[in-house]
Amino acid sequence: MEEKIIKYFLIAVFIIFLLRIFYLQVIKFEEYKEKSIKNIVKEIKIPALRGRIFDRNGKILASSRIGYEAIVEDTIVKDDIDIKEIINLEESGKKFYIIGRPYRFYPYKEIYSHIIGYTGKVSRKEMLDKIYSLGDRVGKSGIEKIYEEILRGKDGISFKLADVKGNILGDEVRPPILPIKGKDIMLTLDIFLGMYIDSLFFPYKKGGAIVINLKNGEILAMYNKPSFDPNIFSGKVKKTEWEKIKNDTLNPILNRCASGLYSPGSIFKIFTALVGLELGIIDTNEIINCKGKYKFGNRYFKDWKKEGHGIVNFKKAIEVSCDVYFYEIGKRIGLKRFLKRLKEIKLEEKKCFDLLEEKEGFLPDMDFYYKTYGPYGFSEGNVLNLAIGQGEIILTPIQIAVFVGLVANEGKIIKPHLIKKIENEEIIIKDTIYLPFDKKIIKIVKNALFYVCNGENGTGRSAKLEEWKVAGKTGTSQNPFGKDHAFFAGFAPFEDPTFLVFVFVENAGMGGEIAAPIAGKIFKYLYKRWKKGTI
Repeated sequence: MEEKIIKYFLIAVFIIFLLRIFYLQVIKFEEYKEKSIKNIVKEIKIPALRGRIFDRNGKILASSRIGYEAIVEDTIVKDDIDIKEIINLEESGKKFYIIGRPYRFYPYKEIYSHIIGYTGKVSRKEMLDKIYSLGDRVGKSGIEKIYEEILRGKDGISFKLADVKGNILGDEVRPPILPIKGKDIMLTLDIFLGMYIDSLFFPYKKGGAIVINLKNGEILAMYNKPSFDPNIFSGKVKKTEWEKIKNDTLNPILNRCASGLYSPGSIFKIFTALVGLELGIIDTNEIINCKGKYKFGNRYFKDWKKEGHGIVNFKKAIEVSCDVYFYEIGKRIGLKRFLKRLKEIKLEEKKCFDLLEEKEGFLPDMDFYYKTYGPYGFSEGNVLNLAIGQGEIILTPIQIAVFVGLVANEGKIIKPHLIKKIENEEIIIKDTIYLPFDKKIIKIVKNALFYVCNGENGTGRSAKLEEWKVAGKTGTSQNPFGKDHAFFAGFAPFEDPTFLVFVFVENAGMGGEIAAPIAGKIFKYLYKRWKKGTI
């Protein structure tokens, strides 16, 4: 009996053993085969080529160059190395393998670098997104960052024979999964226009220029000075180069067009005029005698022209940028009404479709005055400074430019943008910005702006062209830390505005003397290109 029990037990064990062998070798064969292969095969990422960035004429603004990384046991020990460094590593006797990696290359260096942006090593925070891994290069600013998902592409994988420590032993053991290149992007920017503007800014240290096509909202130029070379960040970042940029007191990293904050100066008299006309407190034929100062209570407010402008009406006041005239209009409007209308037009809000670094401006309201100065720390006199674009009003150059563009276009423009095409697909932006004033009122102000550039005593006469009728407004923005900033915003041709040009030069003096001549040269350049159909 005991022998039978033992016999059946052994048969049962044998059957279980056979079933187990069958399970492992037949049912689980593929799974264990895969695990076995993984023990000897190492998956190595093949970085995808990043999509290129072009200007509107097909000139390459950003492409890729090939560099190499040396990896030891899944750790990058050297990045962006050349063949010479690879040979040195081989002679050291270390076990490593090399992968090729595309690094960004920017052929025009400083021109438009704030807008194009740059790439750099992925951060720990960015690696929380599962699509990234150690050593990846990602967009850190500008277009490179905004359109990261479109530009980056999809990495491939190669399969190499390796030992248990991950050291590569041989060639590929199976066909690779090929990477997919990122999509190319075409911008609205014109690189030749940017280079021309750069030549005009040679005598100056800080400033910028914005050019917008008012017909479709395309930003043709957004030039900043000083600037930086984005190639510095694309591969191995040299500490000395980074320290030089970081410690530069001129702050070359700042995108002044989008993030610089300034008092708009006399350009803001356009707003005061619009409100005055809307409220019916301006008779365009009424005359005011400007003697160079304006008395309000016990205080005198000075005009920019010490001796005054004499007899001026509405048109003349805008032409010569008479402060005294606009002090009077500001007083008639009153502080509360001025601030209420100021907030309603939302000038301080971001204005661009795809300008990453754009900051919001600041427009005060009554709450701000009460909280900042207390109930007795301000008076109706504050409206006089606001009426000429000084005081607490702070805007970015792009916000000032868009405001003037809205007047040029009689109340509405397509939202300014930088994207033109993704691969071969045209990107049509339809978002529209509106200026909430009656079109008839806007047109009265627009017509007066013509005389700023074309009147006998216009402050913007140096922007005048024979070929085109240019209109606009000069501005001198007070600067508590030094010499005033020079502004000019204009548009052409006057009859059918196509181009908006805004120029600002920091610490340079008056807008009519410094910014307007630069704008005039830009308009002349645009006219030549426009006649040839190349812009």
